[in-house]
Amino acid sequence: MLEFKLFGIPELRWEGKTLILPSPKNLAILSYLALSSQSISRKDLSDLFWKEGKASNVRFVLHKLREIPGSENWLETDDHFVSVKAITDVKHFEQAIHNEQFAEALEIYPNGDILLKGLELNDAEHFMNWLELERSRLSQLYLDALQGHITELEHSNKTDDALKLARQLLEQDRLNESTHRVIMRLEHKRGNTEAALAQFESLRQILKEELDVEPLEDTLELLRAIEQGSVSSVKNALLLTSITTIPASPYKLFGRDNLLEVVEIHLTNKKRVLLQGFGGAGKTAVATLVAAKWLEKNKAPILWLQAGDDDVTTLFDALARAFDAQQTLSQSKDAGKTIRDLLGKNKISLFVLDDVWNAYALSKVLEAVPENIPLLVTSRQRYPNLTRVDVGRLGREAALELLAHYALPPQKPLAGGSISLSQTKSDDNGMIRPAKDFSGEVPKGRRGSHSQDGHIANDEPPVLDVQGTKRTSSVNMPSPLLGGTEESANRLCELLGDHAFALRIAGITLAVDELTPEMLLQRIANAPHSLKTPLEFAEAGRESIAALLSASLNALNEEAYEAFMGFGALFTTSCTPELLGLCTRRSEEETEEALINLQRRGLADRVSEAGSDVITYRLHDLAYSFAKANNHFRLSTTQRACQVFLKKHQHDFNVLDAEITNLLEATEAARDGKNDELFVEMMRELVVGNAYYAARGHSPRSFELLKVAGDKAKELGDLEAAHYLIARMGDTYRELYGDLDRALGAFEEALQLARALKNIEREAILLGLIGVVRFRQGEKNAKSYLEQGYELAKSAKFDEALGRILQHLSYITCHEQDWQAARLYSSEAVTLATDSIQSEQRKNLFFSLLNLGEAEAKLGELKNALITRQQALEVAIDQSNSLWKAYALEGIGEIHHELGNRQFAQENFQQALELFYQNNALPDMEVRIELMKKEGYSVNAKQIDLVAH
Repeated sequence: MLEFKLFGIPELRWEGKTLILPSPKNLAILSYLALSSQSISRKDLSDLFWKEGKASNVRFVLHKLREIPGSENWLETDDHFVSVKAITDVKHFEQAIHNEQFAEALEIYPNGDILLKGLELNDAEHFMNWLELERSRLSQLYLDALQGHITELEHSNKTDDALKLARQLLEQDRLNESTHRVIMRLEHKRGNTEAALAQFESLRQILKEELDVEPLEDTLELLRAIEQGSVSSVKNALLLTSITTIPASPYKLFGRDNLLEVVEIHLTNKKRVLLQGFGGAGKTAVATLVAAKWLEKNKAPILWLQAGDDDVTTLFDALARAFDAQQTLSQSKDAGKTIRDLLGKNKISLFVLDDVWNAYALSKVLEAVPENIPLLVTSRQRYPNLTRVDVGRLGREAALELLAHYALPPQKPLAGGSISLSQTKSDDNGMIRPAKDFSGEVPKGRRGSHSQDGHIANDEPPVLDVQGTKRTSSVNMPSPLLGGTEESANRLCELLGDHAFALRIAGITLAVDELTPEMLLQRIANAPHSLKTPLEFAEAGRESIAALLSASLNALNEEAYEAFMGFGALFTTSCTPELLGLCTRRSEEETEEALINLQRRGLADRVSEAGSDVITYRLHDLAYSFAKANNHFRLSTTQRACQVFLKKHQHDFNVLDAEITNLLEATEAARDGKNDELFVEMMRELVVGNAYYAARGHSPRSFELLKVAGDKAKELGDLEAAHYLIARMGDTYRELYGDLDRALGAFEEALQLARALKNIEREAILLGLIGVVRFRQGEKNAKSYLEQGYELAKSAKFDEALGRILQHLSYITCHEQDWQAARLYSSEAVTLATDSIQSEQRKNLFFSLLNLGEAEAKLGELKNALITRQQALEVAIDQSNSLWKAYALEGIGEIHHELGNRQFAQENFQQALELFYQNNALPDMEVRIELMKKEGYSVNAKQIDLVAH
């Protein structure tokens, strides 16, 4: 049968061969006949293609068509009628749509090419009218096919593909309101609420400009549904030992001279002090300066913990982390006493508990802090049993000075006023910064700053909470202000409640936008009334702070505004440009540029962690609260961004450190929102294998989520995920908490799952783990589990599993003092792990080398033992594991002792002690000190004192 391609440029084929097309009119007649479902009379053909129908015209065309190869098979004629038997792409397209096979239809008609493209007959008006109508009909069918396939893709959760087609459909018909709704719905479904709202606005503008109508009620109903759709984490206390490590330390403060002196006197007298005031009043800034002076005076470490609303378990865990004592805390029956001992042993001279919200957690921490350690608490709340010092509104003189400090770049007085800049310098953004810090010394390098999750960061000194220290007279505000500025500046301070953060934003706005105070007052007055005022603002300037922030935001470009509002979708005030870009669907480069804009406006601070390339940006609490209250992003947007970020950086722990709060919050939100698949996936990426929590150790909160994740995976039927999560739970019970009974239960459950999955390798590994736990419990059948695992791994040639089991066997045989067996198992384990770069195998290699060295030493092969333990030390150094280094150095010292090299033994023992102390491995340190004293080695008196206390 004749094959005819009619969409686009026509093609004609017969028996697989492409035919030469006839003349345009003959092609038009052949196409018309091929598309007709019935025979066409000669008279109708004549009337359709010629102005004055003649039978001779039709006869001539039929004669030419009979010259086409195969015509005797597909062309049928008689005295009155003509028909063509042909297969056409148009008929296939129509049939596919009829059968609702929309994807197939679009493959036939892929680009919406018009029917018989390029064919024009000037002398066949009736045919051209018919062709135009046919083209229109098929074009509409093409749109129907697009719409149908979009629905198919949406139902199959192929949202991105559906969106691509929807936008393609909209290009064909920009007034198609149903297509606009599809895009709104799809963007909303994938979490991009801002894009959905932008699509609605685009539709509204198009309808207004072209038809002067409003969107249909169906569209408005969808809009309402979209608009209606729309916590702490692992943290660390900071051990501060120098001024440069103080978090969030400001360069310039105003109007707090007496306050600083009062706080210092109370702390010197061992009182427990509460700095209490509204958000943004400068409590943290004052605390940082108190800490700086305290360090300079006392030369002893300060402990700093940002408390937030965390419970006591999380706070205790954070304090233990400062001394690498999580395991000690987890195994303690009296957590408060353990924390008290840690604070005492580490000679803490001042404890700062910043931004407290949880009264019960505060009371438990206070019980744990020794009475002789001065304590400074900052909070918006008032708490009993603390000496309260109010951090209230600034005095008017200080408020004006602060406003001028930010409003006046060097050599640019405010509205004709004068200013002395002799003791100031300008940064690249035109902000005034003091040339000297509060101590009068030129700052050496960068000051530390502080991110939400508790990491110290080195960066250009952040200018935040600028209110309150002994003045160094960096700005001399004229009084009265010249040029009519005094009255408006006073009114601006009054309107802002002399609130330090608000004044900072106001000053920066004056400088950046080149405004006078009067102009800014007018701008604030005209701010949109629809903006919500967060509760935190209510007592600190009321509507004025919200209005001020609104005015600042209105001056931002679209990218910077989007970045600011993106913070409101996050779970903490701090984030990396990459994660924020994922939330706002901007590139990291665009987001960084937007954040620099926010920094220039004083709305965000740039923070870099000491020794790390990871950069984060942090909003002030009030700005974050404002973004949170006016957030227009959906939770799923943030969750999706966190999921992508975690997947990309799963093994880059320094990067994850900066975002672990957001990642853990997103994971917990997935659990609370019954999004079990996302919850299980993120937990698996956080805990299984060489994952973040496997390397950093669990917090109580992350471990609680881990316990839930295994059960959720089983409910989903994802037995593989359940197996790994439950096995990791067993590892945590065994390694971190020392709870052998629960570890055994978890390993036994994971073993059953491995068998259900028919995963022999994992079955062998779990048998080995069960064997080790049973051995530590004193069970006689412990080795039988290891032997079963050994046979499975050996027969199936699973080297990783075999290596782990061999390492377990070497551990057990060393404890049983079966040195020949220990050497045999250790040697085989070392051979299997030597060439592997996998983290678990490197761990096997290290401990197998230690066990091998122990066996060799007990068998009298001291030189071999020394070489083996030096190899273990190299592995520890390669893995940057200081605790492993301590074990290896201790072992090397023991060999030198046996060889009579006491000087070398002393040096290695001493290095091991220092590393034990750094890792807070006090039990190991205590055992080594006792052995050194017994063998006549010298021990540092300070180290003996540390262990004794």
